[in-house]
Amino acid sequence: MPNTHTIVMRRVHRMHALRPIVSNAMIAALLSLGSLYFIGREVWVAHVITNFTNVLAHGNVLQFILAAFLNTRSVVQLLTIATLVGVLWLFRELARSVPTLRLA
Repeated sequence: MPNTHTIVMRRVHRMHALRPIVSNAMIAALLSLGSLYFIGREVWVAHVITNFTNVLAHGNVLQFILAAFLNTRSVVQLLTIATLVGVLWLFRELARSVPTLRLA
């Protein structure tokens, strides 16, 4: 039977190994990728890309994005918001992980 020190140290090593997997950045990345995956299952992406390239030729990109968002089902709207939140959260976590430049 292992002693208490060995048991505690095994748990500490296990938690240290799992730490990068359960980080905020990983959760944000999984939220973003998962939401994008389910958007792809709900929307015909090839048609969206074709319509978007037509809009790029004529301008009014913001109007197209707003109309596409408002004229889709609620599931896609919620997944789009979840993707946006996940991407912003991921950028925040990545910005926090970059060391700051100190001017002396």
